Amino acid sequence: MPVSVLTVTRRTTTLPRCLSSVARQDYSGPFEHLIVIDDRPEVQELLRRTEQRPGTEVVYASRGPSDVDGPDRLARLRNLAVARAHNPFVIFLDDDNAWEPDHLSSLSTAMARPGVDIAHTERMMFVDDGAPYTVPEFPWSRDPQQRREIYQTYAELGIVTPGSNVFRDRLQMPYSCVDLGEWLLPREFLKAHPFERVYSPEDWQTIVVEDAKLAGEIKDSGLAVESTHRPTLHYYLGGYSNNFSEGAPIYWQRPDETV
Repeated sequence: MPVSVLTVTRRTTTLPRCLSSVARQDYSGPFEHLIVIDDRPEVQELLRRTEQRPGTEVVYASRGPSDVDGPDRLARLRNLAVARAHNPFVIFLDDDNAWEPDHLSSLSTAMARPGVDIAHTERMMFVDDGAPYTVPEFPWSRDPQQRREIYQTYAELGIVTPGSNVFRDRLQMPYSCVDLGEWLLPREFLKAHPFERVYSPEDWQTIVVEDAKLAGEIKDSGLAVESTHRPTLHYYLGGYSNNFSEGAPIYWQRPDETV
C-alpha cells in the first residue's frame, strides 16, 4: 500500500522529533514524506543540514500579507500537500507530534481488512515538555468546568482512564474527533473533500478547526471506518487548538470574506 506522509511545518524546535519518528517506521511498504514549509527559512536551513530518509520531498510555501496562523492557513497548505502527493493513500503528521514505530504498519493492517475504506489509530497525550498528560480534564474547551465534565463523560464511555494519558478516539464520540494525525485516508477522498477554509465565530468559540470539519465529512460519507485500537500517535499539547492564554490568536474568518 503506497502511502504519502504529509507534514506542514514552521517549527525548528519540534520538527526533528517528528522526522525521527517517520524514519523509525517499521512499515515495509513504499512511502514518501512530503514536507511543506510554511514560509520559514530557518526550517528550510534545518532540513538542508539534516539527512533525510529516501523519498523525502520539500516544498516551500511563501506567505502573503493576509496569511496568518490558524486553520485557514493550515487548510490551504494541507490541500497543497494533498495535491502534491504521489501515492493513493495519505497520512498527516504535524511537526509537533510523533509516531510509535508501528504507526503506519498498524494502519495498513487495519485498512487491509475486508470492507474497510478508512482507518485510524488512538493517541497518547503529552504536554509540550514531553511529560504524559494525565490531568482529568478535556483540554479542548475554553471553560474549566466543561473541561472537567467532558473528561468525566469520556471516562464513563471508556475513551479515557483516569491516571492514563491514552485517548481511545472514535469517530462517533461527543465533543471531539479523531485527530488528523490518526487517519489513513484515500487521497481521492481528500481531493473530493478538501479541507475547509472558512471559519465562523462559533467555530472559534467551540474550537472547531480543520480536522474537526474533515471528521464531519468522513461521518457523512458513509464510508466504513476501522480503528487499529492502538495508541500510536504521540500528541503534544500547546498548539492553537488548546492555547487559551491571553493574546492567543482569534483565527476565524467571516463567511463573506474572500478566501
